[in-house]
Amino acid sequence: MDGRTVWLRGDMQRRALWIKPGTDLATLHQVYGPGESRLSITTFGLTGDNSNTTGELEMDYAWLDTLIPFMSRLNSATTLDIRYVDFWNTNQFLRVLGAFPSLSRLSLQNIDTHLMNHTTQQIESLRPLKLTFLCADSMLSKESLPLENWIRGRRDKVTIEVLDIKWEGYALHKLISFFRDNASSLREIDYSHVIEFRERKLPPPDEVISRTIDPDILPREEEIEQILQEQVHIELMLPDDAQELDQAALATRILKPGLSVLNSWTVAVQVASLPVENSALKLLDVLMIWTCATYDLFVIQYLCKLITPRTTSVRLFIGLRTIQQLHSVNWTALDSIFASVPECPARSAEYTIGIAGPFEDLDSAERILVDKLPDTVCQGVFELEASNKKELWNW
Repeated sequence: MDGRTVWLRGDMQRRALWIKPGTDLATLHQVYGPGESRLSITTFGLTGDNSNTTGELEMDYAWLDTLIPFMSRLNSATTLDIRYVDFWNTNQFLRVLGAFPSLSRLSLQNIDTHLMNHTTQQIESLRPLKLTFLCADSMLSKESLPLENWIRGRRDKVTIEVLDIKWEGYALHKLISFFRDNASSLREIDYSHVIEFRERKLPPPDEVISRTIDPDILPREEEIEQILQEQVHIELMLPDDAQELDQAALATRILKPGLSVLNSWTVAVQVASLPVENSALKLLDVLMIWTCATYDLFVIQYLCKLITPRTTSVRLFIGLRTIQQLHSVNWTALDSIFASVPECPARSAEYTIGIAGPFEDLDSAERILVDKLPDTVCQGVFELEASNKKELWNW
């Protein structure tokens, strides 16, 4: 089979199937008959077009709609991997996720949508969800994707064991709530953090801990029809989209109001103040690109709150894009946080704190870190190190 045929038909293996733009559906139905598809396919991959760098090509992702009925036949698939897909709308995105009821591994990378038009039913599943692995990339931080709503749903039980996540947005209330809600099942967290957000003066936590959240501004009745009839909304609807009966709810989603910066910060602080129940964390790997001091420090503090004496591996690196950033880090606060981390009694435990940046002399950089964290050094739980590897700071 030549490369062109593989591209058109998808990469076909006995238990894995990758679909790409241009896939020939007739061939798929021929190769994977109804009986065989249910028995053999355990891994399903969906890859969009990541070859376009000029911005001139607009891929028509309506082709996904023709695939959804085929996907629904793969109800025994346990692994779903979606990459570089610019979904038409959230309705379509959730219809794809809903086609796989037996998921145990879910990987989502470089995904976006143009319209928030999913239905209430799509984010209120009652089916228990157990994911042994979730790679969400930056998908949980995007306001244009209701991923955390789909995961939570109205399920009696949600279990996520290994989480690989990158956070890029200011909506920390979503992040902190997600960690707290899943603390009792999360065994491993691989967390990367880079918030390109112009920092504003936020009130300190003790000033917002009892603050009342401003009410959401909902569309008035006379505005709902106007919102739903706007040309952009109509163009981004697909014939097979699930129908929302609550038109006011649909109009609100289309507006994508989200929480204000202050409301998000308030909720994050209030949720973070609650106790963490039965943290299952065994491994924590954090890369914190230092860009937004208030948020960066806050997230580090909460992640350290998840560490227990049963946690056997902690690796936390602070990435500095310039040497001058050494002076913008609140080392006193970090020293207090790190010094309070409980020690793991296991001899095999490895706890490391590091700084990474464009350092020419790593020994000098490590000495600076030692000087900045005296209480942490005295506690003796963490090893300290410095690195100039670009993948740890040049983001």
